[in-house]
Amino acid sequence: MVNYMKMNYKPLLSKKSHIIAFIAVLGLLIIIGGYLYYLNEERVIRQQKYNDLKVIADLKEDQLVQWHNERVGDAKVITRSYFFIDGVEQWIKNKNNNILLKYINERLSTLQKGIGYESIFLSTNKGELLLAVGSDLPHFNNVTSLKIIEGVKNNQISFTDFYYNELEKKVHYDIIAPLVNDKQESIAAIVFRIDPSSFLFPFLQTWPTPSTSSETAILRVEKDSVLFLNELRHRKNTALKLKISLTQTDDPAVQSAWGRVGIFEGIDYRGVEVLSDIRVIPFTNWIMVSKVDKSEIYADVYTQAFTIAGFCFLLVIVISVGFIGFYNNRQRTIFEELYNKEKDIIQHQERFKVTMDSLGEGVITVSLDGKVQYMNISAEELTGWNLKEARGKSHHEIYPVKNEETGQRENNILDKVLKHGIVKELANHTILITKSGKR
Repeated sequence: MVNYMKMNYKPLLSKKSHIIAFIAVLGLLIIIGGYLYYLNEERVIRQQKYNDLKVIADLKEDQLVQWHNERVGDAKVITRSYFFIDGVEQWIKNKNNNILLKYINERLSTLQKGIGYESIFLSTNKGELLLAVGSDLPHFNNVTSLKIIEGVKNNQISFTDFYYNELEKKVHYDIIAPLVNDKQESIAAIVFRIDPSSFLFPFLQTWPTPSTSSETAILRVEKDSVLFLNELRHRKNTALKLKISLTQTDDPAVQSAWGRVGIFEGIDYRGVEVLSDIRVIPFTNWIMVSKVDKSEIYADVYTQAFTIAGFCFLLVIVISVGFIGFYNNRQRTIFEELYNKEKDIIQHQERFKVTMDSLGEGVITVSLDGKVQYMNISAEELTGWNLKEARGKSHHEIYPVKNEETGQRENNILDKVLKHGIVKELANHTILITKSGKR
């Protein structure tokens, strides 16, 4: 059984075509395995990036809601302060009371500096400016005046949303808090003015992890378009200026206008493919879109792909070199074995020739098809043929014999030996005809 297995194993490994085919199949399996591993890694990394984006969007949403609630809390502190409201009411009745004026200014100034408002205003119920802390504006613009009147009418804290103030040439965000006395009468209103470029816009663009393309946008829907409310990272001077038509449905901002929330892959205002998270901010009419360029997200995927491809290539090379080395070593071993066998055969042939040539009888060996293979010296002398001339020729030509009395040729004696596998001797009175015709 051992010899049988060796006979079937050695030819497989000794053929170059088999080695090449084996390496090709193994290399293909490695490439397929590497590709499947890459697909799994891509899925894992992509899902991780999705989760990261969602977590960051959750964080920003919570911070925006918290910021909004804190501003409402600031307004409530003033509107629920009986002594402050009473002081304002008394001062409105007697504006020459400098003690009350100083008290009001100090109270508002403390709040303005402590919280970081750009300015705080005291207004009449009709939207007329009474006094200001942190600003020297002579009067309100129309937007602010209308918002004050509306807030007083509704008797609740209200927000102007982002708007462009023509008087100060900048974007503002105001919180309006009506002041109601103990008789439930609105006597005035407090306007907390926020400069979004000092805190809100930078806060929106901060990202908790290193990123070159991340961006957060606050939007609101206006008729047939969406309006960007904040300054963007990749394009300057966009607050309340950049609009995108609702027909551009590939844009995440437009998708938000159509009511889409959650993860969305699309093309942003730059024409760049992005992964975005869309959500509505509570207590506002804002839509927040947090997004990252897909090229950045898939950078880790591409790195992983190159790593896997490099590993697979290196593995194929190592295996190929190993099998080629094995093949070469195997071939060298086979050649050495063949050389040694050939050497042994030659030595045996030399000893055989010496032995045959020392005999007094002529010896001729033929193949199974009757072709001469060897003749000793005695046979050469008897037949007149030398070995070089006779090798490969038919024995009928080299060893023509016939009966001396009848003249009949008897070369078929060798045919009988080969056919029946028996020993045959020439009959008496058999003569050999040499190459020169000598009997």
